[in-house]
Amino acid sequence: MKHLDGEAIALLALGEPADDAARAHLEGCQSCRAELTELTSLVGAAREGGPDLEPPSDAVWARIRSRIDDGVTGSGPVTGSEDAGRRPARSPSGSRPADTRPPRRRRRVGARTWSFLAGAVAAALVVVAVVWAVGVRSPDRVLASADLAPLGQATGSGSAELQRTADGIDQLRLQVGGDRVRGYPEVWLIAKDGKRMVSLGTLHDGSAVLPVPAGLDVRDYATVDVSDEPLDGNPAHSGDSILRGSLTF
Repeated sequence: MKHLDGEAIALLALGEPADDAARAHLEGCQSCRAELTELTSLVGAAREGGPDLEPPSDAVWARIRSRIDDGVTGSGPVTGSEDAGRRPARSPSGSRPADTRPPRRRRRVGARTWSFLAGAVAAALVVVAVVWAVGVRSPDRVLASADLAPLGQATGSGSAELQRTADGIDQLRLQVGGDRVRGYPEVWLIAKDGKRMVSLGTLHDGSAVLPVPAGLDVRDYATVDVSDEPLDGNPAHSGDSILRGSLTF
């Protein structure tokens, strides 16, 4: 299953309406929902004036200015030679001819123009905060990966990545497909002796991001197993493994 890209999630966090495809994906993808929730909270904090963020680089500001200039060309104040070309000529007595344009309308146009500019800059700042936070606050580092192959009569496949977040938390990210289960798919880490195992959680719509228990030696529990678990209330492994693979560090 293909996840929503970062730009799409950032726009949704900023309040853009979700189309039917994005809405359907979010309903079935726990990972993208969690990322959207985090970014939405960040946007709210940025709009309220916190938390403090380090300034973006000059290159980022240059791109923001370029985007704003592209959107509002010709709507800002007139300066330089352009202003000279529009300034009414003086009369022989040195006084300016009367300006017959309605002054109230000029003030309204100016207010709309600067209101638009202020809104564009504010939106750009929020986008910078979101994009910067995505890049800085979520530099998940891949520690190991595994290809998941089918077992028995299963025909599916999948992949798993062991990641470490910026907060030092280890998590297992899985993406699988191709098989239907009779009960529900549960994810396990199995030790090298083939006897000890730890359940991490369940897959939802073929994907999951599951935290690894703190202190667990993942180099020992290096086998990723996906089982088909019946709805019988028994927390033990059913013995019906459908996918399995070994983490390579």
